[in-house]
Amino acid sequence: MVSDTFGKSSMKIIRNLLKGDDNLDIESLIHGSMVKKADDIRFVTDEQRYKMKAILSHYHGIGECKASLESVILNLAEPYARELSLVSTVPGIKNTFSAIAIISEIGADMSVFLTAKHLCSWAGLVSQNNESAGKKHSVRISRAGIYIKPLLIQCANAVVRSDKHPEIKGRYLSIKKRRAISVLL
Repeated sequence: MVSDTFGKSSMKIIRNLLKGDDNLDIESLIHGSMVKKADDIRFVTDEQRYKMKAILSHYHGIGECKASLESVILNLAEPYARELSLVSTVPGIKNTFSAIAIISEIGADMSVFLTAKHLCSWAGLVSQNNESAGKKHSVRISRAGIYIKPLLIQCANAVVRSDKHPEIKGRYLSIKKRRAISVLL
């Protein structure tokens, strides 16, 4: 019935249902797109109200736990503020936690990688070289980098879908057209 159980309209309705008011004016609580669904919203029994309170309490507890963990992560990342600000300048990496995940996976010392290609290979972002007697058997990307690769692909997809960096999007589209396959999307 609703697309987001914990969205604005849903939470307004839940809070008012939990108060126990049976003469609830649903239309005043819901967002414009949900007005058509107002007749489908039914009132809850006391047992359902108890269950909803327990679920809502659990939901808020998880939110507090998440906020606590994020605070700890941010405190641990403070010594790497310079590196994080550099990583955040890369298109597609807007989220501080994405930058933290990249630094935590790769590390701040780039001297362990001889070249950028070595880093890409370590992260599992280059195609395998599976060739024998002049015959190519596979050009799939490797299975390495099981933690960093999905994050980097997600960041790349964000840039490709955005119009903020047309040069990157254009490069992706030309590669996609040339290979006639879906590279990232």
